[in-house]
Order: sequence, then C-alpha cells, then structure tokens
Amino acid sequence: LITQDLPEFFEDRLGDWIPHLLELLDVQVKMPDGVTVIEDMKSEICEIASLIVQRYSDAENSKDYIQKFAQHIWNLLVTTSQDIKYDTLVATAIRYLVTVAERPETRPLFQDDNVLNLLCQNVVIPNSTLREADDELFEDDPEEYVKRDIEGSDIDTRRRAACDLVQALCKFQETRLIEVFGQFIGGMLEKYRADAAVHWKLKDLSIFLYSAMAIKGSTRQHGTVSISPHVNIEKFFEDNIVNELVNDTEGLGPNILKADALRYITTFRNHIPIGTIANRLPLVIKHLVSSNAVVRTYASITLEKLLTMRDPLQPKQTAFKSEQFEPLLGDLIQTLFKALDMTGSHENEHIMKTIMRLFSFSKSALIAQFLPVVVPRLTEKLG
Repeated sequence: LITQDLPEFFEDRLGDWIPHLLELLDVQVKMPDGVTVIEDMKSEICEIASLIVQRYSDAENSKDYIQKFAQHIWNLLVTTSQDIKYDTLVATAIRYLVTVAERPETRPLFQDDNVLNLLCQNVVIPNSTLREADDELFEDDPEEYVKRDIEGSDIDTRRRAACDLVQALCKFQETRLIEVFGQFIGGMLEKYRADAAVHWKLKDLSIFLYSAMAIKGSTRQHGTVSISPHVNIEKFFEDNIVNELVNDTEGLGPNILKADALRYITTFRNHIPIGTIANRLPLVIKHLVSSNAVVRTYASITLEKLLTMRDPLQPKQTAFKSEQFEPLLGDLIQTLFKALDMTGSHENEHIMKTIMRLFSFSKSALIAQFLPVVVPRLTEKLG
C-alpha cells in the first residue's frame, strides 16, 4: 500500500480481506508485560485503514469499509486504557480519524453535532488530559518535557494526535466545532475556578484545546501566523493566562499552568497587541529564575521569541525597541546568568540562546559596559 498501487486482484476483493482486518481490531488477548505484538498489529491495521482512505476512497464499496473502520477504531479508542504502552496504538488510531476528517468524500461522517460532542468527550479530552506519566516527566526530566512540548518531538503522543484531530475538524466545520468544544472549555474553566487545587488539569486542558482550535497556520520561526476569526486570543489571555503568571503558588499544578501560560504567549505573540505584551513583560522576566526548570526554560524561550518579533508596520524592524530594554538590561543579564546557575539549568541551551539574543538585540554601546561581567561568565560556561 505504501510503495505501489494496490494490485487489481486485491482491489476487486476488498470484501474478502478487509473483514479480517476489522476482526483483528477487536481481538482482546492479554499478553505478558512488555509484549506489544497485539498493539503493534492493531497499529499497522490503523495505518492500512488510513492508506485506504487516502488512496482508494473511490474503489467499489470503499465508503462502507471506511465507515466500518471508523466504527471499529472508535470502539478501540473508547475501550483502550490510558496506560502508556498503548500510546502508539491510540495515536495511530486517532490519525485515522484525522485522515477521514480531512478528505472531502469522507468528512460527512463527522458533520453531525452529536458526533462532534462524542469526539470531544470520548476521544479528544481523554487523550489530551495530562496523565501521571506526564506529571513525572515534568518534574523528573524537564529537558525531555520541553522537547516534547516545544520542540516538536511529540509526534507519536496521544496529545499531539488529538490536537491534529481538532485542527482537521476545524478546517471544514470551524464554527460548529468551536461552539461545541467551547462549551466543554467553559465548563472546565468553571470547575477550575471553583477549586483550582483539585481541577488544575482541567485548566491545562482548556488552554491546550483553545490553542488547538485557534491555530490555523504556524511556523517554527514566526509562531502562529494565522488564527481562527472565531476566537479572541487577547481576551483569553487576559482572562485565563495572566492570572497564572501572577500566581506565586509553587507545586506541580501551578508550575505546569505557568509553563502553559508562557507557551501561550510564545505561540500567539503575533496576535496579542504589543502594548499588552509589554505591560506583562515583567511577569515573563520574573519566571526566568523560577524554582522549576521547565518554567525557567519556557520563560527564556518566550523572552527570546519576543525579542525577534517584527513590527507589523515596519517588518524590517523589531516590534520591541532596544530603548525599551535599556533600564532592564543590567538586571536582565544578571537574571539570565543566575538562571544558568540554578539546578537543572547549567547547560540550558534555551537560556544561553536568550542571552545571545539579548546581546544582538541591544545597542553595542550598552552591552560594552557589561562585558567585564559577561565575558568571564561566558568563558566559565564554555570551559
């Protein structure tokens, strides 16, 4: 299926072999720990199903088979546990739904509001919610957490697949999907406000889903370049993001939400008024020396990206001017080097990149006065 067209013999006999694949998707065999042959088999079948949608959706009876695959894969998704060993299977299964949602001839399967509700409730939300393994990664392996969340190494995760599904659905029924998902987001935020200590994961999930719905186009260099006209990025920022940056509470939940808030600024920096960002800049700088390594890293990434933003009216110039940072420069340099000295950040490439960006952003005359402090510190790090 991947390397060549399906031979006519097999294409004419879809009804002979596809039912066997459907049966295998429903197989329930308890295997010893560490043995994933059943999950691997089901993942391969999900990939085959996706290829059938992509390449043979015009074959005879293909619509019936595509719908049957969708039903069986749906059952697989709602019955598979949250155990980490099933992550690849679940991500592959969700990508089948993504493929169906993106194809003009198959997307009607998801046009009913009840289906959208069920997708959100039974597929997107469960597979986007942080699990204990994610919490442990945040605390025990900050570098890997950042790689997955910021640097795009999360391609095989449930959360990434769920995000892809949301964005695929948004392409063709954006208004309805945002309305349906917006109700879930509103309900989750209400629960969080009622008891933040208990429901902080719902706030994390709300930020994640809102961002997934909002993004219509993005690049690594410029962040989000186009957004849905049906969302209000600035209002969500003021209502739900700023309060997390102001919050001085420590702990797993508050720290993850601080990281989420900083990531939101990074993601939507081109769609939040520059004046609004400037007013909140001290909150970003404050978190450069957070006690949590992930939060420190996200703060440095956010600051570095803000320094590279372009003025929409004068694209050759940066949105922030070096003069705006003159009063902050000395303290900011000291803060960044202090962050590098903190446990877990001695070799943090993102903080170092922010230091270099700050040097290139600022006027050379201003930087010169700090060289007696900066050069020994850089030499020490390089040594």
